Amino acid sequence: MFEHANRLFHWSWEAAWAVMMLLLPITSLPLLAHLVGSDMVAAPAAFGLVWLVLLWFVPYLVRGGKLHPQAIPFLAFVSVAFISSAAAFFVNVPSLKDRSLISREFQALVTLGVGTCFYFVVSLFPNTTTRLKTALQWINVGGFIILAWSFTQAYYTYTSGNYAPLLSDIQHMISERGLFSGRVTGLAFEPSWLAHQLNMLYLPLWLAATVQRYSSYRFRLWRITIENILLVGGVAVLFLSFSRVGLLGFLLGIAYLFLELNGYLIKLIRARLAKVNLRSQRMQRLVRALSSGLLIVIFLVVYVSMAFGVVYGASQYDARLANLFKKPDQIANVFQYANQLYFAERMVYWAAGWNIFGEHPIIGVGLGNAGFYFQNKFRIYAWSLVEINLLMDHSNYLPNTKALWVRLLTETGLVGFA
Repeated sequence: MFEHANRLFHWSWEAAWAVMMLLLPITSLPLLAHLVGSDMVAAPAAFGLVWLVLLWFVPYLVRGGKLHPQAIPFLAFVSVAFISSAAAFFVNVPSLKDRSLISREFQALVTLGVGTCFYFVVSLFPNTTTRLKTALQWINVGGFIILAWSFTQAYYTYTSGNYAPLLSDIQHMISERGLFSGRVTGLAFEPSWLAHQLNMLYLPLWLAATVQRYSSYRFRLWRITIENILLVGGVAVLFLSFSRVGLLGFLLGIAYLFLELNGYLIKLIRARLAKVNLRSQRMQRLVRALSSGLLIVIFLVVYVSMAFGVVYGASQYDARLANLFKKPDQIANVFQYANQLYFAERMVYWAAGWNIFGEHPIIGVGLGNAGFYFQNKFRIYAWSLVEINLLMDHSNYLPNTKALWVRLLTETGLVGFA
């Protein structure tokens, strides 16, 4: 009987792991959002996570299991986050929208706790080749669902201009937010979240599998793998999301591969030149230096042209990107120019966060507390923006920095950022 119970536990672990990987694309399930009282983030992957934490991770630690070595700096950051959050109770934090400091910090620390559990489980559970391969397969299945649903959205929005009522109903069952006209959302809360999903998890995996000629499946169509097909579809969906930051992130990821290619080509050309019989060693060194420099210039021109072409192509379908190629109106400051690019709101959030960090540079203001300071830290220009006025006067949300790196500086200071 004990053996059967043990098998059942092992089976439940694998099932919970599959649930986690499969449900990653859904970020704000309405049913879960109502249960936990969240306005936006309600990831059903947490169901599998809770099961694994209680029935696998905790027993793993009790039996003397060790954490991954990379968990040490992560735990150091968690400690700093707790210290900065505790220290916030000893300073005069501004009040805003009747939000209490303790409730705001509680929500932020719960979020950090969930992220910590995800980190520990994902870094430790796939400790065999079979589990890792299974994880990749479930991630691919979730990715396929993202692509299928996104292409369905694109078909309706670009052929009829409107979504069928059934599509909207399904999206409202999946997400707290509805569909966006002219932009695909996938299973996420909004198009930019979809782009972040693709850039942070799916595209890197599919790109790595393509470059390494690896597949977690035996299926081949000639020499084309499932991951090759998913990569092409994922890039297309990324463009269809029309997320400017998402597009930039993808281009930077591709830039890394090109840098690797540069190094390979330069080494190859140098090896060929070494075989050429030149008159002197000095001449050989000069030829090598000139050829390397020329190649770098050529590659730089090619890559900048390619990036320009990609952004220009996307600008034909996105008015926000199109403004990059228009002559700006008369402007008095960088915020006005950013406003012409539909980007000013992000910049004023970043600037406010930077101002808060300037006054609390060591350990920051504590997790989740940056929003309390925003009303006094916005630049004067911010109050001319509709989004800022709606956020501050007509919503119950506290503002945030809209950028992870600025938020780390603002809420955990230089210590947490480091």
